[in-house]
Order: sequence, then structure tokens, then C-alpha cells
Amino acid sequence: MNPHIAHLTRHDVRRLMRLIDNMAPGSRDAEHLDRLIDKLQAGEELQPGVVPRDLVTMHSVALLFDMDSNRRMECTLVLPGDADASAGCISVLAPLGTALFGARVGDLIEVDLPSGMRHWRVESLLYQPEAAGDFDL
Repeated sequence: MNPHIAHLTRHDVRRLMRLIDNMAPGSRDAEHLDRLIDKLQAGEELQPGVVPRDLVTMHSVALLFDMDSNRRMECTLVLPGDADASAGCISVLAPLGTALFGARVGDLIEVDLPSGMRHWRVESLLYQPEAAGDFDL
């Protein structure tokens, strides 16, 4: 595995490509599509059995450290229809979600938000579907 490119599960890549193909032009999430598409096209696809346990995949629950506020937050990476920021469910099409997708424990992620640049560190994965044997989520 090349440490300089994103590692993505084959299932996640297929699911997200279907999502992108089915999005209506002008969708409210469309502004983040380019970053996600770039990540999907440049990433290395992995079979579920060889996914590193420290890789953020779809439906992973990650513990993030907000380096700007010195606070921890738990979030689940979800598809847009399941997003609920108040419950910690972050859409893969949101700026933080796109940055988090394919990140690994220990990675620093930087997100340009309307309020300014924000910085998080992926502290741990509390749940990863592949590590738990949950391949059908």
C-alpha cells in the first residue's frame, strides 16, 4: 500500500460513485463533489478483508480532536440522507466529511469552512464496519 494516496474500500467507492451519478445538477451538496471525485479517482481501492483498521470508511465512528478549540468530538461518516450534525452524523459531502473520508488515525485534516480554516486530528476509530465484519452497511 502506498502511504501517499488515499486507501478506500471498493464498496465505498462504488456506493459513492452511484451517489454522484444520481445527484441532480444544482444539488446543495454539489459544491463538494469535485473534492470527493478527486479522492475517489486518485485513491487505491481495497477489498474489505485488507482494509487497515485505522482507516476512516463510510459509517466509521471517529473521535476527532479539534485543534482550534481543544475539544474532542465523536462523529459518524454517513451518506447525505443520513446526515444530522446535532447527532454527530457528518455527510461525506460536507467539507469535514470529505476531508475525513479515507483519513487514518493520527492524520491531521484541514477544512476551509465559511467561518475560516479549521484543523482536526483523527484520534481514534471507535467503530469501523470492516474491522467489525459489517460489510453490508
